[in-house]
Amino acid sequence: MHWVTRALRSPRRTVSRFSVPLVGAVAAVAALAAVQTWAPGGFRAGAAPAASSCIPSGTDANINAALVGSGAQAVLCPGAVFSLANSVTFTAPNQEIYTQGMPTDSTRAILRVTGSNLTTAISGNNQSGVTVENIQVDGNRPALGLLTGGALLEMGGGGTGQTVQNITAHDTRSWSDMHFIEGTVTNSVPQCQKATIQNNTIGPSGTATPDAPGNSTWADGISLACGNSMVQGNTIQDATDGGIVVFGAPGSTIQNNTIIAKSQLLFGGINMVDYAPMNGNYTGTVVTHNTIDAAGAFIKIGIAMGQQVWNCTTGTNYGGTVTDNTLEGPYMGYGYAVNGVTNWTVTGNVDNSTHVGTQTAGGCFGSPPASQPAGFQVENATSSNLQSQFTSAVLTNALGTLNSPPISSGPTLSASPTSLSFGNQNVGTTGDPRSVNVTNNGSSAVSVSSITASGDYAETNNCGSSIAAGASCTVSVTFSPTASGTRAGSVTVTSSAVNSPTTISLTGNGVTPSSNLALNQPITASGSQGGFPPTNANDGNTSSYWESTNNAFPQWLQVDLGSAQSIGKIVLDLPPSSAWGARTQTLSVLGSTDGSTFTTIVPSAGYTFDPNTGNTATISFSAATARYVRLNFTANTGWPAAQVSEFQVYAASGGGTPSAALTTSPSSVSFGNQAVGTTSSSQAVTVTNTGSAAASISSIAASGDFAQTNACGNSLAAGASCTMSVTFTPTATGTRTGAVTITSNATTSPNTVSLTGTGTSSNPNLALNQPATASGWTQNYVPANAVDGNTSSYWESTDNAFPQWLQVDLGSAKSISRIVLDLPPSTAWGTRTQTIQIQGSTDGTTYTTLAGSQGYTFNPTTGNTATITFTANTVRYVKLTFTANTGWPAGQLSELQVYSQ
Repeated sequence: MHWVTRALRSPRRTVSRFSVPLVGAVAAVAALAAVQTWAPGGFRAGAAPAASSCIPSGTDANINAALVGSGAQAVLCPGAVFSLANSVTFTAPNQEIYTQGMPTDSTRAILRVTGSNLTTAISGNNQSGVTVENIQVDGNRPALGLLTGGALLEMGGGGTGQTVQNITAHDTRSWSDMHFIEGTVTNSVPQCQKATIQNNTIGPSGTATPDAPGNSTWADGISLACGNSMVQGNTIQDATDGGIVVFGAPGSTIQNNTIIAKSQLLFGGINMVDYAPMNGNYTGTVVTHNTIDAAGAFIKIGIAMGQQVWNCTTGTNYGGTVTDNTLEGPYMGYGYAVNGVTNWTVTGNVDNSTHVGTQTAGGCFGSPPASQPAGFQVENATSSNLQSQFTSAVLTNALGTLNSPPISSGPTLSASPTSLSFGNQNVGTTGDPRSVNVTNNGSSAVSVSSITASGDYAETNNCGSSIAAGASCTVSVTFSPTASGTRAGSVTVTSSAVNSPTTISLTGNGVTPSSNLALNQPITASGSQGGFPPTNANDGNTSSYWESTNNAFPQWLQVDLGSAQSIGKIVLDLPPSSAWGARTQTLSVLGSTDGSTFTTIVPSAGYTFDPNTGNTATISFSAATARYVRLNFTANTGWPAAQVSEFQVYAASGGGTPSAALTTSPSSVSFGNQAVGTTSSSQAVTVTNTGSAAASISSIAASGDFAQTNACGNSLAAGASCTMSVTFTPTATGTRTGAVTITSNATTSPNTVSLTGTGTSSNPNLALNQPATASGWTQNYVPANAVDGNTSSYWESTDNAFPQWLQVDLGSAKSISRIVLDLPPSTAWGTRTQTIQIQGSTDGTTYTTLAGSQGYTFNPTTGNTATITFTANTVRYVKLTFTANTGWPAGQLSELQVYSQ
């Protein structure tokens, strides 16, 4: 049903800065700087700059710069907005993109497409274990218009175990908001496996054109061609082609999703109609407990099963299960429609919808028009188990010939704001009420049947049983947390409006006397030095810090606790590293309930921060009530600016019980290919105690074909780090997995670092799945096709533009003496001779010739392959330069294989 192109990647790297302390005269500084690296407490040889805790607003380049290396994280600041002229691209396994603090509301960072030729905001093709979560992705279609290309999120391919969760994605410029592509299909099973797509809000997607099948303005919400995957808890609103389109995806579960048509015609709620690319294989694909609601716009088919429901082509889908789903709404066309399946199960489904629309013409190749829409209809389903409500019907090309009914343009309700955040509230107490205005935007009255609050929330309202045209009413909401941590809920207004129900999302944080009230709350400052924003000061990480504008005292740092709290203690930290010299900062503590009028809680005084005692200062005071807590700095003996790594605020009766918490970076390690019986070079994992007490480590152990050594000892101080070195010695070929497990008294124990590597034979193909680049390519015949192990795919250079080159990066310098070149073995490829020069390089800049330019003949009758041997050379980069091809005016190669012997 859909064919798309793939986005390409161009990673970049940036680094953050250390602030420079005042040390001696300018001449001395200049002399020392020539040989040493500045650190916050003095000089330190060879120090590396610390990463900022989150990336502020910027462009795709800022995010891509963070996505370098396995396990890399692009942590985006809350409220940040990124303009994308190019795709944000995962470049290695287990990378992540998320908003700091994992918010689920409008503070999630926004990635917005701005490039005139860009359709794909995020590309994760072929990278395993990558994660996108807690962000917003805007395709910007209303501003930039329709464009043919990849989906807004392009994931999957050769990548397994990918996750997309807690995001919003809308207004794709192309054919889908989220696409998990199949990769290579072998025996009707996709290469892509084990995707997780959950708790996302998708849409609008595309622009509906009623009764115009094939219109390119349509778009899917979620397009799934990845096997053994989980799609659950998503809300898809106002998609236009398919809410969720399942391209076979054998072994996958699609459950507990809600698909709503509120203002745009939707062709299919959940589509199981595509025969390609899995050749009809829906074995183990289960669609269950989903709700499809034609609330305000027409849905032509609720759940479509079998290719012939959708069009006039042939091909039988097999093995799917559709159970316990629900159809709702007054504008549903066909309900559960089945045509062209075998070994199919449809049981336990419910139809609460009203079926509308008419068939006035059509059919296929002279066949009669399809039947009028109804709830349960089947035309052709051999060897299948269908629930008793199904009736026989003519359904071939039912979609293409179904005419939309008139849709009521009745009144709608809107809420302002659409969400409320209550911040911190002591468990067992009730906070101040907050209000939401509900407005009738229509020209007739709306009857209100119920207004309810869920979770730890309660509501009162003055809406009555009806809201007049143009009128508003007020809903007042209070928060009474029953437990600590994030507490979510909602207010739901059920009415006669066409967009009913109207929902207001609610969130708050239950706290106890030991809770740090400032953790991950909104924080601002009078100013900050580049790379050291105020959000560093309440992210729970003592290694990152805020630094004010230099040479500009007084300066202030302020946290919003979310609601007025009774507070009695503040704890301030600087990074615990011994590189920080002792210093005294002069500051006062102020408080406010409204953010405008502040009173002094603690007068100005000097507080000493000494790395020998943890670089921390505690300020205790009589109970004070404040929502906004401000630190006002006037001096710092160690640097001409205010500096804070953690700003902790505690309730009047608390102060927090010190505890240890360990983190590992990276959280997973991939070793790539390693010959069986040999040991890889070591990879480092940093273990950090982010807690407030020492961690007692009882054991660190590696499993599987992996080993570790470490310098962590039996105890790790608060704020300290240690390093583990991990190696891989495969005992057999194929994928080998294991883990390093750290057992301790930390609240996070046990901490686990997942490990993976591939055991290879003693003479492996060194180029397999390694990074490949080229001088150019045509259409989707990209360089990666030449190292993917699949001779049916291939790279083709830019046409009519010799010379052209293809290069593979072996990852490290290796001794090589043989290269095998392949074209697709199909007899459809005629014999051709390509003129090629082979070069090698250790640095990617200076190249030596391994084999001079000469013609190599590729004949399909002998496998369409050519072998080149040469004197052994040690290289990292292998480059092939093409100057002629008797079969096509471009370089062509399906596999570039490189061997040591």
